Amino acid sequence: MTKTRKQLEIRLSPGKLGWKILVSPRAASQDCLKGASLAASLWIYAAFLAAFAVFTLLKPPGFPSGQAATPESLGIGSVVQATLWNLPVEAAWIVFLMGLVRFFQTGALPVRLALGTAWAATPLILVALYLHVHAMGRGAFLAGAAVWLGLFYPLLRRTGASDWLKLTSFMLALNAIAIAFLPFLTATALARHENAFIAVQVVMGLWLLGAGASGLRELWGLRLARAFMAILLSVAFQAAFCLTLYSAGLVPLEILKVMLFG
Repeated sequence: MTKTRKQLEIRLSPGKLGWKILVSPRAASQDCLKGASLAASLWIYAAFLAAFAVFTLLKPPGFPSGQAATPESLGIGSVVQATLWNLPVEAAWIVFLMGLVRFFQTGALPVRLALGTAWAATPLILVALYLHVHAMGRGAFLAGAAVWLGLFYPLLRRTGASDWLKLTSFMLALNAIAIAFLPFLTATALARHENAFIAVQVVMGLWLLGAGASGLRELWGLRLARAFMAILLSVAFQAAFCLTLYSAGLVPLEILKVMLFG
């Protein structure tokens, strides 16, 4: 093994990449331009899944109020199921974000923002009409879901493998932020300090959005406002995707709440 290759492996180790995500996401995004970063990103994501499962097992039942999955604590089987559902949800997030990056690359920002917000609101309106108002049947709901999901296709059909690789590497590595915050979430949950728990969630969410926007700006040369709106709306689409899976009867309520709230 040559010295150059050894240096590349050290620089792209999961620990190094995860630390860069936390303190310098723009530098981390430069590493994600290299195909070798995918292995490190996958290790980071695997560590996140393990930490997420431990956190879900340790969190007291009924905490925080209004976000409880069930009155009782979740069993191992439910935790494994919720953890495994994270895989397609993460993949969907990457797909949504790629489409939104393409969407915000062109056009006037106010127009794109208005169209993007209306687009992201559509699945939430469909869920409300189907589950709460009962103004449409299952067939109409699924057709509506197919439409808002299908609108991503024109944005994605010319995306090359290299673009998918760099975005996937960066987004998987972004889970290092959640890994860093999960010990604090676990501690505040075990102490049953709801305000502290929610405050940690807010800080983690803002950190993730800021790091994500900074990385996207570096990867695609987007203006920061466009990069921020792309990742913010991608989170909205990810939540809508989870709600759609639940509404379609694919995910039970207790698993949905873990997927959305942890």
